[in-house]
Amino acid sequence: MTGVSHDPSEFDGDLITIVGYSGDVLEGNVTRQISSLMDHPSYGNADHVISVAIEGRLDQSYEAGSKIIVTGWVRWSERDFRWQLQTHATQIEVLHAAGAKRLSWSADSTSWSYDIGSLVTIEGQAYNDSGVWWIMGPGETNKLCLLPHENDTSGDIGDFSGRLVWEESRIQLCLDHGQVTNAINPTGDFGGPTTQLSTLVRDPNAYRNQTLNLVGWIDGSISPDYNKGYLADGPDYFTRSTKMRIIIEGARSEWIETGTKVNVSATLIWDSVDARLLLQVHSISIWENEPIPVTTLAWTDGYDQWQWDINTLVKINGVVSEENGTLWINREGTQIGERLCLIGDGTELATQEASGATPLFWDGRLSTEETVIEREVQLCLDRR
Repeated sequence: MTGVSHDPSEFDGDLITIVGYSGDVLEGNVTRQISSLMDHPSYGNADHVISVAIEGRLDQSYEAGSKIIVTGWVRWSERDFRWQLQTHATQIEVLHAAGAKRLSWSADSTSWSYDIGSLVTIEGQAYNDSGVWWIMGPGETNKLCLLPHENDTSGDIGDFSGRLVWEESRIQLCLDHGQVTNAINPTGDFGGPTTQLSTLVRDPNAYRNQTLNLVGWIDGSISPDYNKGYLADGPDYFTRSTKMRIIIEGARSEWIETGTKVNVSATLIWDSVDARLLLQVHSISIWENEPIPVTTLAWTDGYDQWQWDINTLVKINGVVSEENGTLWINREGTQIGERLCLIGDGTELATQEASGATPLFWDGRLSTEETVIEREVQLCLDRR
């Protein structure tokens, strides 16, 4: 790792293998993620840190500090303006999976901030101060914000394990001890009072720091590895009159599609980073039996129109073929080779063969795919 860090340009375009420690949690069931590789399991003690872009899904999640072997291409990332090791999930071997890291009360909060998102353990006593929970350490000033489990009781003493998170509403580090579980559950109406989004935006300061029940539609698909989006008062551009920025607590394994009708329980807070009010979502649930819109792509529109549907569910009519191991959806009757890259689930060629040369509708997520050799980015239909 020292040699690569000293002069990465010497390795530009080379396929290399590096042993190191994961600087972040490696999420399972995520198709794309940015992590880092370090020469020490602790970020504060690492001398070299290399950015790692990972395509494909890992079989499970691995904690930060896990010792791994990574094989990938050294590339300059124009988007992130830095050198990067680009790899696939199948090229990552876990030598030793790290467990929960024990936090020490003698360390300051600055060193704890390096472990945000990681599984941690700390010894202390749970304390409920009029609905505000803490883990109390030795001395009067040592305490850590606690997002309690439903079974936690004030006065409990022992080890508390969970994710170390940054809690926007309290503007501090907190230990998530299980208050936020799986955020996506099919549901129906709240069965109780809700606040209209249009009422909220007319006088947002009147609702500041209040927790509200809201019903709306997601504007723009939200991937499992991203926690920000928009909640709108209508399913599409033509029916909505307003929308608000949201930030979602907790981990998710599934996309939330654009146009999905949802219930949210959220607190309206001031975001000091972006200098605006936003909704911090504590729980989000999807309405049952509500249609999720799928956009039909037209070959006549091309990239200028298709780019607005990147990361959303789409469908397109065409004939599937294979060329040098790459699948393509071809426009029927085209004379200029119009085609769309296809990332399949393994059934496409057999399905197309059964239909002969008849074009079929293929649905999936419109995504971008980078080809290392050609140094280009292309649109693809991802059906995995």
